[in-house]
Amino acid sequence: MRYQLVASPDFQQRWFAKGLNRSAARKAPVFAYSRKDTLQSDFVQSRFGLHADAYPTH
Repeated sequence: MRYQLVASPDFQQRWFAKGLNRSAARKAPVFAYSRKDTLQSDFVQSRFGLHADAYPTH
C-alpha cells in the first residue's frame, strides 16, 4: 500500500512551516484509526527513526 501524507493548509502552516523534518515530526499530532493502523508510525519510523511513543498520537 502506498502512503500519502495529507493535511490542510492550516495544519501544514502550524506544524510544518519549515518543512517536514525530525523536529516537526516529534511535535505534530498524528491520528491513528486503531492500534492496527501503523501506516503513520511506519512512515515516521522509516523517515525519521522515531518510535510511535515519540510524538502525540490520537
